[in-house]
Amino acid sequence: MKDIIVIDDVIPENYQKYIFDIVMGKNIDFPYYYYTMSGVVDKHDRKPNPFSLIEKKNDIGVFAHRLVKEGKNNSEHTNNILHPFHLFKNRIDENLSNTKLNIDFDKLVRLQANFITERKRLLPYHTPWHVDQNVPHVVMIYYVVDADGKTLFKNGKSVKPKRGRCVIFNGELEHSIQLSKSYRVVLNFNFLL
Repeated sequence: MKDIIVIDDVIPENYQKYIFDIVMGKNIDFPYYYYTMSGVVDKHDRKPNPFSLIEKKNDIGVFAHRLVKEGKNNSEHTNNILHPFHLFKNRIDENLSNTKLNIDFDKLVRLQANFITERKRLLPYHTPWHVDQNVPHVVMIYYVVDADGKTLFKNGKSVKPKRGRCVIFNGELEHSIQLSKSYRVVLNFNFLL
Protein backbone atom coordinates (compact mmCIF):
# COMPACT_ATOMS: atom_id res chain seq x y z
CA MET A 1 0.00 0.00 0.00
CA LYS A 2 2.30 2.73 -1.28
CA ASP A 3 -0.25 4.87 -3.15
CA ILE A 4 -0.08 8.66 -3.23
CA ILE A 5 -3.39 10.08 -4.46
CA VAL A 6 -3.82 13.77 -5.36
CA ILE A 7 -7.33 15.22 -5.65
CA ASP A 8 -7.81 18.78 -6.92
CA ASP A 9 -10.88 20.69 -5.75
CA VAL A 10 -11.77 17.95 -3.28
CA ILE A 11 -14.36 20.42 -1.96
CA PRO A 12 -16.01 23.17 -4.07
CA GLU A 13 -14.64 26.72 -4.17
CA ASN A 14 -17.23 28.15 -1.75
CA TYR A 15 -16.15 25.56 0.85
CA GLN A 16 -12.47 26.21 0.11
CA LYS A 17 -13.12 29.86 1.03
CA TYR A 18 -15.12 28.75 4.08
CA ILE A 19 -12.16 26.65 5.34
CA PHE A 20 -9.72 29.48 4.53
CA ASP A 21 -11.79 32.00 6.50
CA ILE A 22 -11.89 29.72 9.54
CA VAL A 23 -8.21 28.77 9.72
CA MET A 24 -7.04 32.28 8.86
CA GLY A 25 -9.21 33.70 11.65
CA LYS A 26 -11.48 35.81 9.44
CA ASN A 27 -14.14 37.19 11.81
CA ILE A 28 -13.54 34.39 14.34
CA ASP A 29 -10.98 33.50 16.97
CA PHE A 30 -8.89 30.59 15.66
CA PRO A 31 -5.84 30.43 17.93
CA TYR A 32 -2.54 28.93 16.84
CA TYR A 33 0.10 27.74 19.28
CA TYR A 34 3.79 27.88 18.52
CA TYR A 35 5.83 24.69 18.68
CA THR A 36 9.58 24.61 18.30
CA MET A 37 9.44 21.48 16.11
CA SER A 38 7.33 20.51 13.10
CA GLY A 39 6.74 17.11 14.79
CA VAL A 40 4.22 19.02 16.90
CA VAL A 41 4.20 18.64 20.66
CA ASP A 42 1.33 18.74 23.09
CA LYS A 43 0.53 22.37 23.92
CA HIS A 44 0.13 21.66 27.62
CA ASP A 45 3.31 19.83 28.52
CA ARG A 46 5.52 20.89 25.58
CA LYS A 47 7.05 17.42 25.33
CA PRO A 48 8.19 16.23 21.90
CA ASN A 49 5.74 14.16 19.91
CA PRO A 50 6.68 10.55 20.81
CA PHE A 51 6.17 9.54 17.16
CA SER A 52 8.63 12.11 15.88
CA LEU A 53 12.17 10.98 15.20
CA ILE A 54 13.12 14.54 14.28
CA GLU A 55 16.11 16.09 15.97
CA LYS A 56 15.32 19.64 17.05
CA LYS A 57 18.54 21.01 15.56
CA ASN A 58 17.41 19.95 12.07
CA ASP A 59 13.82 21.12 12.35
CA ILE A 60 11.75 24.30 12.16
CA GLY A 61 9.03 25.79 14.33
CA VAL A 62 5.37 25.64 13.38
CA PHE A 63 2.13 27.26 14.49
CA ALA A 64 -0.62 24.67 14.98
CA HIS A 65 -4.21 24.33 16.10
CA ARG A 66 -5.17 20.81 17.21
CA LEU A 67 -8.75 20.10 16.18
CA VAL A 68 -8.80 16.37 16.96
CA LYS A 69 -6.35 14.82 19.39
CA GLU A 70 -6.20 11.09 20.14
CA GLY A 71 -9.58 10.63 18.44
CA LYS A 72 -11.35 13.27 20.53
CA ASN A 73 -12.66 16.68 19.58
CA ASN A 74 -10.16 19.25 20.84
CA SER A 75 -11.57 22.49 19.42
CA GLU A 76 -14.82 24.38 19.06
CA HIS A 77 -14.02 24.61 15.32
CA THR A 78 -13.71 20.88 14.60
CA ASN A 79 -17.23 20.25 13.34
CA ASN A 80 -17.15 23.31 11.07
CA ILE A 81 -13.85 22.18 9.53
CA LEU A 82 -15.04 18.59 9.05
CA HIS A 83 -18.45 19.50 7.58
CA PRO A 84 -17.33 20.10 3.94
CA PHE A 85 -15.24 16.93 3.92
CA HIS A 86 -18.23 14.89 5.11
CA LEU A 87 -20.46 16.48 2.46
CA PHE A 88 -18.05 15.63 -0.35
CA LYS A 89 -16.63 12.36 0.94
CA ASN A 90 -17.92 10.68 -2.23
CA ARG A 91 -15.26 12.64 -4.20
CA ILE A 92 -12.61 11.21 -1.92
CA ASP A 93 -14.02 7.68 -2.13
CA GLU A 94 -14.20 7.80 -5.95
CA ASN A 95 -10.51 8.72 -6.14
CA LEU A 96 -9.53 5.96 -3.71
CA SER A 97 -11.64 3.24 -5.33
CA ASN A 98 -8.69 1.58 -7.13
CA THR A 99 -6.36 1.75 -4.13
CA LYS A 100 -6.02 0.06 -0.77
CA LEU A 101 -6.42 3.44 0.94
CA ASN A 102 -9.57 4.29 2.88
CA ILE A 103 -10.80 7.39 4.66
CA ASP A 104 -13.12 6.66 7.58
CA PHE A 105 -14.05 9.71 9.66
CA ASP A 106 -15.01 7.40 12.53
CA LYS A 107 -11.30 6.49 12.69
CA LEU A 108 -9.97 10.05 12.66
CA VAL A 109 -7.36 10.18 15.43
CA ARG A 110 -5.65 13.47 14.66
CA LEU A 111 -6.54 16.64 12.79
CA GLN A 112 -4.62 19.84 13.01
CA ALA A 113 -4.18 23.06 11.11
CA ASN A 114 -0.50 23.79 10.51
CA PHE A 115 0.71 27.30 9.67
CA ILE A 116 4.33 27.68 8.63
CA THR A 117 5.59 31.18 7.95
CA GLU A 118 7.68 32.06 4.93
CA ARG A 119 11.42 31.43 5.12
CA LYS A 120 13.93 34.04 4.07
CA ARG A 121 16.71 31.45 4.39
CA LEU A 122 15.83 28.08 2.95
CA LEU A 123 18.41 26.07 4.88
CA PRO A 124 17.75 23.29 5.60
CA TYR A 125 15.94 22.68 2.32
CA HIS A 126 13.20 20.62 3.98
CA THR A 127 12.19 19.40 7.41
CA PRO A 128 13.46 15.96 8.48
CA TRP A 129 11.73 12.84 7.14
CA HIS A 130 8.99 11.56 9.43
CA VAL A 131 5.75 9.62 9.82
CA ASP A 132 2.82 11.06 11.77
CA GLN A 133 1.86 8.01 13.86
CA ASN A 134 3.55 4.83 15.02
CA VAL A 135 0.51 2.70 14.09
CA PRO A 136 -0.95 1.85 10.65
CA HIS A 137 -2.73 4.95 9.37
CA VAL A 138 -3.68 7.00 6.33
CA VAL A 139 -2.71 10.68 5.99
CA MET A 140 -4.77 13.27 4.17
CA ILE A 141 -3.23 16.71 3.75
CA TYR A 142 -5.58 19.46 2.57
CA TYR A 143 -3.90 22.60 1.22
CA VAL A 144 -5.63 25.76 2.44
CA VAL A 145 -3.48 28.12 0.34
CA ASP A 146 -1.23 28.00 -2.71
CA ALA A 147 2.44 27.81 -1.69
CA ASP A 148 5.79 26.92 -3.19
CA GLY A 149 6.81 24.54 -0.39
CA LYS A 150 5.92 21.02 -1.55
CA THR A 151 5.09 17.94 0.47
CA LEU A 152 8.07 15.72 -0.25
CA PHE A 153 8.14 11.94 -0.07
CA LYS A 154 11.29 9.97 0.62
CA ASN A 155 10.53 7.85 -2.47
CA GLY A 156 11.20 10.93 -4.62
CA LYS A 157 7.61 12.00 -5.30
CA SER A 158 6.27 15.42 -4.31
CA VAL A 159 3.00 17.38 -4.26
CA LYS A 160 2.77 21.16 -4.66
CA PRO A 161 0.33 22.95 -2.36
CA LYS A 162 -2.65 24.34 -4.25
CA ARG A 163 -5.78 25.66 -2.56
CA GLY A 164 -8.48 22.99 -2.61
CA ARG A 165 -6.05 20.15 -3.34
CA CYS A 166 -5.52 17.21 -1.05
CA VAL A 167 -3.00 14.42 -1.04
CA ILE A 168 -3.83 11.07 0.54
CA PHE A 169 -1.19 8.46 1.28
CA ASN A 170 -0.24 5.52 3.43
CA GLY A 171 1.06 6.83 6.74
CA GLU A 172 4.10 4.57 6.60
CA LEU A 173 5.52 6.74 3.78
CA GLU A 174 8.15 9.05 5.19
CA HIS A 175 7.50 12.61 4.17
CA SER A 176 8.69 16.13 4.91
CA ILE A 177 7.91 19.76 4.21
CA GLN A 178 9.92 21.67 1.64
CA LEU A 179 10.63 25.10 3.03
CA SER A 180 8.77 27.85 1.25
CA LYS A 181 9.26 31.49 0.36
CA SER A 182 5.54 31.95 0.99
CA TYR A 183 3.52 30.97 4.04
CA ARG A 184 2.06 27.45 4.01
CA VAL A 185 -1.23 26.42 5.65
CA VAL A 186 -2.58 22.87 5.64
CA LEU A 187 -5.04 20.65 7.42
CA ASN A 188 -3.35 17.39 8.39
CA PHE A 189 -5.69 14.41 8.94
CA ASN A 190 -4.59 11.05 10.38
CA PHE A 191 -7.00 8.09 10.08
CA LEU A 192 -6.37 4.68 11.66
CA LEU A 193 -6.55 1.69 9.32
